[in-house]
Amino acid sequence: MNRRFAVALLLFFVPIAYVVYVASSLIALIFEDGLRDSVSLSTVEENGNRTGVSHPIPKIIHQTWKNRNIPEQWQIAQFTWYFSDRCMQFAD
Repeated sequence: MNRRFAVALLLFFVPIAYVVYVASSLIALIFEDGLRDSVSLSTVEENGNRTGVSHPIPKIIHQTWKNRNIPEQWQIAQFTWYFSDRCMQFAD
């Protein structure tokens, strides 16, 4: 009976241990504090949109398309972004 019990425990715990191992990174996210790396609201309010202040998020717009022939409906939107904010950098 001891051997059957040991085999039953082994067949029960090995799959559970494997599932826990595979999902360990997801389990770690439960306990991760994402606010630790965030920018506080007071910092954003202090800096506002002044151009002389170093922003935590660079104002760069990356635009991609599968080739150089951008459809007309998207060219209009692209054109409005080029002239809407002068402090933006564009990476085509």
